[in-house]
Amino acid sequence: MLTLKKIQEINKSKLIESQATRITKETEEQISVIKQKVQTERYEQQVITSQTTVMEKQVTNIQQQIEQTEQTIIREIQEEKEESDDAGEEVDEAGLESEE
Repeated sequence: MLTLKKIQEINKSKLIESQATRITKETEEQISVIKQKVQTERYEQQVITSQTTVMEKQVTNIQQQIEQTEQTIIREIQEEKEESDDAGEEVDEAGLESEE
């Protein structure tokens, strides 16, 4: 009887060891999947960060271009106004001379 009991204990131990091995393998597979997901998310975050940086630079460049364009337009308007004022003075002077 003692041998039968030992055999049962050995079989039970082997079953427990087999279950532990299976659980360990499944856990390692799950950990591997999680690690892959984390790596993928990190990569995606890096790509998003890089794209955001590029977009921010583009926006800054566009803002600078807009400011330069505004300044150019303002200068052109001022120059046209000055030319218009000068032309008006010339007309006034010509009108005064013809009245004399």
